[in-house]
Amino acid sequence: MRGSPRWNEYTVTETAKLFDTMKEFRTTYPAAYQYARRNGILSDISFHMDVSDDPIKLLRDLLRDLKQAQRYHGVANRCRAMGSPSTKDYETEDEYISSTYMDHEIGHWMQAAEEAEERAMKIIAGLKRHGTDDHVKLAWDMFLNYQTKGREGLALSKSFGIQISALEAQ
Repeated sequence: MRGSPRWNEYTVTETAKLFDTMKEFRTTYPAAYQYARRNGILSDISFHMDVSDDPIKLLRDLLRDLKQAQRYHGVANRCRAMGSPSTKDYETEDEYISSTYMDHEIGHWMQAAEEAEERAMKIIAGLKRHGTDDHVKLAWDMFLNYQTKGREGLALSKSFGIQISALEAQ
């Protein structure tokens, strides 16, 4: 070895714990970052990290994730409206099998929505560390707007993009 450690899952995991952002980890230990990415463990070792320390990027990512969660809920609701074994009586086995597949699809889309919501909460936590009170307030306003309106398919407020741009200009 010529000065750099030979990376394995344990050493990469322990090294990643030292960093708060993915950018810091990637720039300080590029070989460890590449090892984690190549071996499919990057998301596992970086769950505690913020993706960015730029509050405007975090706000834009938050809005993107909330819109994704809203779309996923919408697909699940449309699938649910088509019927499932728990809500409909079936005359043939083929109808039942088809509907069981639909239940699987509903579960898939609901899980995707929940994952997007988890990413949103992680972003809000990052904003608490790297943003101002105004950034955090806007993030919570966006999340609460999604919670009260977005899940039902009502549009998220279009003013959020404008508010993010206004904060960026400050």
